[in-house]
Amino acid sequence: MSGEGSPTPSLEGAARLRVGLVAASWHEQVMGGLLAGARAALADAGV
Repeated sequence: MSGEGSPTPSLEGAARLRVGLVAASWHEQVMGGLLAGARAALADAGV
């Protein structure tokens, strides 16, 4: 997967945005990667 065509988030007022992330504990390695990706995407969007 190249990531080509992936959306580029642009959130006006994102610095004030509050986001809750919920993850299961059934597979720590998978959940860890998903959480890291979500956190990185939020950081890239300025949240």
